[in-house]
Amino acid sequence: VPDGAPTTMAQPPQLVRVCDPELVSDGLASSHHTYLVELTGDGVICGSARRRFSDFDLLARTLAARYVGLVLPPLPPKSGLSLQAHSAEFLQQRTRGLALFAVRVARVPTLLRDILVAAFFGLGGADAWEVAVKKARAAPSFSQANNPGLDGWLARVGAVVLPDDET
Repeated sequence: VPDGAPTTMAQPPQLVRVCDPELVSDGLASSHHTYLVELTGDGVICGSARRRFSDFDLLARTLAARYVGLVLPPLPPKSGLSLQAHSAEFLQQRTRGLALFAVRVARVPTLLRDILVAAFFGLGGADAWEVAVKKARAAPSFSQANNPGLDGWLARVGAVVLPDDET
């Protein structure tokens, strides 16, 4: 494991939860919800963090740029088309959609080794979320510096033989 790399789980987590939407007000006219994101392996919580929708969105966009060819489920809509943004039904639908996204991310061992993903889930040894976001914004796509998840993905992608490859 490179210096500064997060400690990761040997196996994908057995349980990924996104739950407990909490309304946070910044004291002005705006507010947002945060969601508790938990990873459990072998009956022990190994990662836990509160994340807002924009954090999920940043993670999804960064993973799409870094991991070309990886298919992840879309995030739920930012706002409800016919539902109030703070209604119980809207929050239930959004929480479920965010959970589906988080479960798919956490089931890919290569992604769990990515420094942004590890920070998102609050895995031990990972950078704080804000630090990982700054690193991701500085090099959003193909930076391999101390990113074992991306190193592993690029090795796997490079090993794929395509029909047009000469043998």
